[in-house]
Amino acid sequence: MIHHWDTDGICSAAILFEYLGKEFDTYVPHIGNYFFTVDEIDKISKKNYDFIIIADMAIPEDNIVDLKNKSGVQIYIFDHHLQDNIQRNGIHHSNPVSIGEPAENYPSNTWVLTRLLDREIDLFSILGAVGDREKKIKDNVDIYPYIKEFLNDGEFYFEDLLKMVELIDSNYKVGDKQKVMDAVHFVKQNKLYPQRILDNSDWHKNLDDLEEETERQKNMPVDYEDGIAIQEINTRYNITSPVARSLAWSGKCRVALVVNRGFFDDKDQLYVRAGQTGPVMTPVIDAAQERGYSAGGKKEVAGIILPKSDTDYFIKEVIGLLKE
Repeated sequence: MIHHWDTDGICSAAILFEYLGKEFDTYVPHIGNYFFTVDEIDKISKKNYDFIIIADMAIPEDNIVDLKNKSGVQIYIFDHHLQDNIQRNGIHHSNPVSIGEPAENYPSNTWVLTRLLDREIDLFSILGAVGDREKKIKDNVDIYPYIKEFLNDGEFYFEDLLKMVELIDSNYKVGDKQKVMDAVHFVKQNKLYPQRILDNSDWHKNLDDLEEETERQKNMPVDYEDGIAIQEINTRYNITSPVARSLAWSGKCRVALVVNRGFFDDKDQLYVRAGQTGPVMTPVIDAAQERGYSAGGKKEVAGIILPKSDTDYFIKEVIGLLKE
């Protein structure tokens, strides 16, 4: 079971474990990479698995084909990100967004799985959606009523869901792959006891460290060009998303572009997020993929990993694509 490192990916893995009635080896690619390295493909293939599941990750098609050919087993993909539907022998791709269904109907991969597997909407379904959309999920008139109904049946508030997401996500943001994989089992065991998720002391320690670092990086200088805010940070923590979100939702820009120079030794992280009325990110994702960069995202966000030598030039290209 290969899954994304965020709350949606973790809860997607928990749903699949629950549905299939057993647990599998879990694996998370190098945090920040939206692709498999040659070494990762070799490592996974040598395990002689019966099949491989990929949840909530828009891995490039050639990467998936390499894994299929090397491992020699069937691959099942469940996802909701913007991507082409992969139609290859031995590769089974379940992504309603990739075949033209509205992304708003599938705010998370947990929602894809809930519909596909005809499950009742539960804590996993809800956390995935809140994790990927946060407060904006309230604007989704088709999805949010289910969340309200879920909350009305329990003893928790929407703010508690946001806090659970923040705690679960803290594991990848501090760069701890093992904690990410352990989180799958923890949330699965505590679906009926969400207070235990809220009380996890290790995750609260993560949050303390992240809050201090995020506030420091958010204070880095910001440049503006044609309604696009550009901020450069330098940190070993995976916090481009919250830094970009804070910038995008500040009301000062149409688009927030954050580049992290410090997460990788030889590559940079580039995260682009639309503001309340910003443009869609499809052209940015397409341009990055055409250049061979690892890139993915949704309508309002794009995450890109690219060589340090290309970063400044590509930022100029992104600005050109997103200018009004």
